[in-house]
Order: sequence, then C-alpha cells, then structure tokens
Amino acid sequence: MPATRRRKVERRYRALLSEEMRLEDLRRTLGLTQADLARKLKVNQPRVSKIEKRPDASLEAMRSYVEALGGKLEVVAVIDGKRVRIRKAADLPRA
Repeated sequence: MPATRRRKVERRYRALLSEEMRLEDLRRTLGLTQADLARKLKVNQPRVSKIEKRPDASLEAMRSYVEALGGKLEVVAVIDGKRVRIRKAADLPRA
C-alpha cells in the first residue's frame, strides 16, 4: 500500500477507535476488500459477505473476522452503567 494511502487509513483508524461500527465499515476503514479479507480468513468472498450481512453472526465468526483484520474481539456487558468485559471460561484462572 502506498505511504500516502497508509497514512490516510491510519488516521481514519485512529479516529474510529472509540466509535461503534459495522464489520464492513471496519474492514473498509482498514482499506481491505472482501476478497482481501477472504484470503486472510482462508474462505471465499461470499462467506465474508455473509458474515458482514448477518445480524446474528456467531461470536466465533466475528472473532475470526476481527483477528484477520489484526485486532482482538472483546465482548463487553453494560450492567447498571458499568462495563464488564466478558471472558471465555477457558481464559479464566481456575479456583
């Protein structure tokens, strides 16, 4: 990617860090096409399209998608105005 385009993408990425966005918008902000992401996920482009369009995409599908973008998926619950990050049982220390 040319340096000027990379700088533009980085500026947009930083500006969007605190915003909510759809998976498609996140991918586009990072300058990737569905085909680019499909190659990283080792799936076909229609599968990426399906993940982006499904309102009920699984957490596993979203995790794979976000990791292919170079990120980490975190699930947060908001209870009584307090944010609590949800972790998988496998990630928790044993009692």
